[in-house]
Formats: sequence, C-alpha cells, structure tokens
Amino acid sequence: MHFRGVAGEPVHYVGASGLREYFSDLAEIWDSVEYLADDVRDLGDRTLTVLRRRLRGKKSGLCIEDSVTCVCALRAGTVTEIWAYRDIDEAIADARLDP
Repeated sequence: MHFRGVAGEPVHYVGASGLREYFSDLAEIWDSVEYLADDVRDLGDRTLTVLRRRLRGKKSGLCIEDSVTCVCALRAGTVTEIWAYRDIDEAIADARLDP
C-alpha cells in the first residue's frame, strides 16, 4: 500500500505483515474507522474507488469525515497494490498509466 503521511512523506506497507502494521497504526490514533464506497470504477487490471472515511479520535473523541480515492492493481482477481490519494484527479490520471 502506498500512502502519504501526515507531513506528506511516502508511507509504504508491504505484504500481510504490512496490512497488520497499517491497521495497528490506525488503532493507535483512532477509536473507530469506517470506510464507505461512494464510487467504484472497473478499469480492467485496476479499480478506482472513491471512499468516504469517518474517523473518531481515540484521545480527543473528535469525529472527522473526509474522502480518499484508492487505485488498486489487480492480478488474477487479487489486489497486488493499493495507492491512496487525496486528489481524485491525480488518482484518475495515475490509474490510466500503463502498469
């Protein structure tokens, strides 16, 4: 998974251990995390999904709702990579690049 961190730095999670680390990192900060798919587009060997994300801070109790767009690379029906974007136009442009 490819993300941008709080300060804009690249953050990468790799493999099953990376998925566990990602969810562990979320659990350190957020009491609850909910993703709702608003739009899913089939791009052949990729998908583009616009997600509404709801978060509640563990310590502050502050609720935040924002949107994230994810591009997923697929191979034989399995997600092999995920890129997350704040800007849907950037996600669409990247999704259309050759793998």
